[in-house]
Amino acid sequence: MEEQEAEEVRDLARRWMDCLALSDSDDSSTSEAPEDSESKDGGSEDESDEHFDPLARPTRALHLSLELYIPDELQTCTLNILAHLPRSVFSRQQMDLFLWLLKVNGVAHCPLMCSTNHFFEAIQSLHGIESIPYNGALGHQYFVNSLPQILAQEMSNPLVRPKLHFLLEDSGPRLSEACQASHWLHNLPPELMMPCMRIGSQEFFTFEPALLTGDRFVVPVRWFTVDGRVHAQCWDLELVETFDGQLWQAVTAPVRVARDDKFLKPYPDLKHDMVEHPELFGNLPVLDIKATYNPAECASRKWSYSSVDGNPWQAKAKGARVFAFPIWLYCDDTLGNLSKKWNAHNSFLFTLAGLPQEEAQKEYNVHFLCTSNSAPPLEMLDGIVEQLE
Repeated sequence: MEEQEAEEVRDLARRWMDCLALSDSDDSSTSEAPEDSESKDGGSEDESDEHFDPLARPTRALHLSLELYIPDELQTCTLNILAHLPRSVFSRQQMDLFLWLLKVNGVAHCPLMCSTNHFFEAIQSLHGIESIPYNGALGHQYFVNSLPQILAQEMSNPLVRPKLHFLLEDSGPRLSEACQASHWLHNLPPELMMPCMRIGSQEFFTFEPALLTGDRFVVPVRWFTVDGRVHAQCWDLELVETFDGQLWQAVTAPVRVARDDKFLKPYPDLKHDMVEHPELFGNLPVLDIKATYNPAECASRKWSYSSVDGNPWQAKAKGARVFAFPIWLYCDDTLGNLSKKWNAHNSFLFTLAGLPQEEAQKEYNVHFLCTSNSAPPLEMLDGIVEQLE
């Protein structure tokens, strides 16, 4: 059954290509067309202009180019492109009219509308974005495109992924990208930034003790780059005496900066070595942080960033890499029809904040989430927040 469906899909794709590809038998097509007075009068003119058709050459060139790169999936690829051109979606009536025009103009093997819809549904189920329905708090129903699916496609897109920046950048006085902003580097909560960094074959997570060269214990809190080299803002760890005995606390000021080549051991390895070989560390207690201390305020606070098992993202990742993925989310009201009557649709869209500025504003990188002419923006925002959480 699956083989039969696959054959039907391939046959449908071939028929579409027959409709779109340039015919090499122009003479035979002309002879089959019904003759009338207009065609007789203009016959010589048509024959003289045959080789100067401005549309024929680009069509033939595109066909040959696609055959060169994807000969096995040419029909499926071109059909998918036609059906999913951005901002140029065919309605059911427009598609019926398009197929009728092909048929009356003598194009052979025109597909049926039901076969076309079957192919579109198969492609959508494999590579499309799901629209999730929500019933808003004010009683309106609206749909939100799946944000995780959009982000997954962007991460796998070879035209987008290499251009994404996940790390902050200290560029000095120069400022041209969002990732270079001083606010991001110094003021945003570090728990919202990229939680881990792969240095060599080891994974270092923020808010976990790490061993640096010189037998220094620190807690990395924020990763960033300087001239393409990875650095970390760190809090020093110190052992203090309390009524309950010795405990480790993180000193939040001044913030230390350590380059990536200064990191020796991540927390899991360091914890294992301190338990199995305490003599190598002067019999110090295991690095279980209990408090933070700010010398400027002379105040201590209970440690709440991680547990004795480390950063919670490490357990969630299960060996996979973890990235922070900032986005620019915005809402806009747009006119919902072509008449002069105002019919505002509130729409939520977003772009990837990690893209360079010249890329982020391209239409290709602006992603649609939801729209409604009845549900207000804050009601639709509930569905988006639910997906984020």
